[in-house]
Amino acid sequence: MIKRGVKKSFFILTGFIIASISMVCITVSAINAADGDAHLSAESVTIEKTDDRIILTLEGPVEIIYLGDVLTSESATVRLRENADSLIEAIETIELTGRITFAGTDGTRASASGATFHSNGRRLVLSGGVNFSQGSMSASANRIEYAISARQVGLSGGCVLTETSIRAEASSAEYDLNTKFGKLSGNVIVRYQTSGILFGDEKIDEVIMRAESIQVDAVKREFRTPSDGERTRIQAGSFILTADSVTFRADSTDTLKEIRAEGGVEFTGPDIRVTTDRVTLSTSDRVLRAEGNVRFRVMGQSGSAVSLEVNFADRWSVRLFGANVSGEVGEIEDVFNGDD
Repeated sequence: MIKRGVKKSFFILTGFIIASISMVCITVSAINAADGDAHLSAESVTIEKTDDRIILTLEGPVEIIYLGDVLTSESATVRLRENADSLIEAIETIELTGRITFAGTDGTRASASGATFHSNGRRLVLSGGVNFSQGSMSASANRIEYAISARQVGLSGGCVLTETSIRAEASSAEYDLNTKFGKLSGNVIVRYQTSGILFGDEKIDEVIMRAESIQVDAVKREFRTPSDGERTRIQAGSFILTADSVTFRADSTDTLKEIRAEGGVEFTGPDIRVTTDRVTLSTSDRVLRAEGNVRFRVMGQSGSAVSLEVNFADRWSVRLFGANVSGEVGEIEDVFNGDD
């Protein structure tokens, strides 16, 4: 039973009798309303009746459970549809403010200073210093929209995504938690922390990729840049690679395994410059392989070749195929050797 001016330390709405409220406004000292799939609790609630809606203003601490997902905040405004058979059918939107947390049934976690939950499509829009995590992946942004049922995440404004040894920054991002496929857009920077790989005499602790947009495939553990966008730039210590499109591939521990580049590839570093159609760089054997229209300048020697291999494992050495250095040769192995 609901009365005006009730002052209790605890107040219960059983079932969904709130749908039959005809008063214009009522305030009670506490609320705990539930119907099995939805639950609302707060220290105090103001109930307002409009022509077709019931509006609950909850003051905290507030806890809202919707199909097992838990939202907490300092205050919330809940818009309810009138004449619904249950609380979960009645909830239309929930606006939350002040130290918001979200805990999903699938292990998803989030926090923000503002949020709006839409029951239509089960969408949660978080704003203001948003942090989001699922498994080993964590993200932060100015705004994150999470389609809970579809498990799709959209981020905008100062996006940062991290997982193990990988950190990515972008203006916006989208990611599907089911397919593990996503896209980063706008001044994208991806940083791979390495275990200190030796390339010749140089120790590489970090590999940085810069592009306008990057596609992410977490199943294959790949970052790919489209060939129709701006050129991609990769820097590893004093070595620089630029190309029309690049693919980063990591292993099961998210350690950088391979870099593949295509389209007007240019690779530069101490005593080396290579331009070619395609490049593959393996971090396991530390060999760079260039194929197609290869032009090079290595250790003061220059020429062209069908393909070229540079081995950075032991200082570094060069292997050429179909080369023209100071005359046509079929194959030159170790023509230039860093030990000489």
